[in-house]
Amino acid sequence: MVLTRDSEREISECIALRNVLCRMVNVTFVPYQVKASDRIIRAALEGRFDEIVLLWARQSGKTETVVITVLALCLYYIKRLMENFRVGIFAPAQSQSVLVTRERLMKYFKKLRRLFDEQGVRLDLGIGRTTELSILTNVEEGCEARIRALSADETAHIMGETFNLILVEQTEEVDESKLLKDIFPMAVATGAPRILSGTPSLGICNKYFFDVSTRNPNGSYISVVNYKVASEYREAYRRSVEREKGRVGEGSDEFRTQYGVEWIIERSRLIDRDSLILLEEPYASNPESRRFGGVDVAKQVDFTVATLIERSGDEHHILRWTELQGRNYEDQADILKQFFAPYKPDNICADSTGPGDPVVDLLTNRLRRISEVEGFPSTQKNLDTIYKRLEQELLNGRIHYPPEETMTDQEQMLDAEKVYEGNFLNLKAPNRRGCHDDYVSSLALALQASLKPRFIPSFAILDW
Repeated sequence: MVLTRDSEREISECIALRNVLCRMVNVTFVPYQVKASDRIIRAALEGRFDEIVLLWARQSGKTETVVITVLALCLYYIKRLMENFRVGIFAPAQSQSVLVTRERLMKYFKKLRRLFDEQGVRLDLGIGRTTELSILTNVEEGCEARIRALSADETAHIMGETFNLILVEQTEEVDESKLLKDIFPMAVATGAPRILSGTPSLGICNKYFFDVSTRNPNGSYISVVNYKVASEYREAYRRSVEREKGRVGEGSDEFRTQYGVEWIIERSRLIDRDSLILLEEPYASNPESRRFGGVDVAKQVDFTVATLIERSGDEHHILRWTELQGRNYEDQADILKQFFAPYKPDNICADSTGPGDPVVDLLTNRLRRISEVEGFPSTQKNLDTIYKRLEQELLNGRIHYPPEETMTDQEQMLDAEKVYEGNFLNLKAPNRRGCHDDYVSSLALALQASLKPRFIPSFAILDW
């Protein structure tokens, strides 16, 4: 006689086990976590080929929800059902998400060790170059639950695995071809559910994830939790988000995607004309205030542009700009010395990429004992840092132009387009004749000189 399984009873028992684990690790799921966890448990136990999308704001509890749910399923399978259970966790190459998931697993393993020992469950950890493996074993019955972390990098060789549950972290950054051709087939034989976890990105790196989380063409279950929803249940989270909102600006692309859970897929302007006009402000320079400079060095048909700003509290006032044509860097260094020297800026940040590298040395020599000159390589990450800071300062109205300033700088600021490569921001002039972004870049470099983190020596006071 073939015994049929009572799915509803199993689901209720596994949910009850999850609640026990939550109490033991001192975690209280809020309603949206309960709903998502219940859905994962049901899909896993019914063996349905479900797709569950968790489009949640940063730090809203995705990892916590998934890890405790996975632990409950593993323990239920090897102790109650006495069956093997295999979990695959995938994330982009060099991603911290797998490390965070593994650390959270270890944290809960330690808190639950007494329970595991009482239930005759052994934990084994294995670490490999491209995989990290955690194994829970029912010692008496020999059943195993394997939790395996794998790279979803497009070059990683991960074919041939079979899982009962697939979890993809930071799905928005996972290569779409890798997701569809290598990862998804690992669930076909078992009818395993797959959980696609992530937040919207700046641009579309994975069209499948974008489509399924916005238009739901496959009838997937989608859970969307933005910061407003998460803040309703946790006051500490609300305060944390408010601080982040003040830091990057509620209207910034970074906040809108990571916390507002909005997809931003089109090129957009850095600032509109009305907002820029509001930043014009008469200003009398204060000799006691600190000053900083930025230099964007000419490349090909561009100009060398230098910007001098003065810092007043949290705000910056543009004192002057200068534009130099050609690529005679010796002559330009002489002119830039005359431009900066009377104001004695604390720090000047100059683009050191390509032709900019010798300019940094020339300026350093000419401004010795006057100003510190620092080279700034235009790497993707560096540009993302300075352009996001520029956007933040503009959005918060902390950069001011003198009303009598020429229009070239303002037109470049209005023309600058935000272009995303992955989650990295770049600012570029429109692809039409006569458009440049030199003034934008030099202002961003000047802000880098002023606002970059600085090392401040600390002294320990010993209490004898």
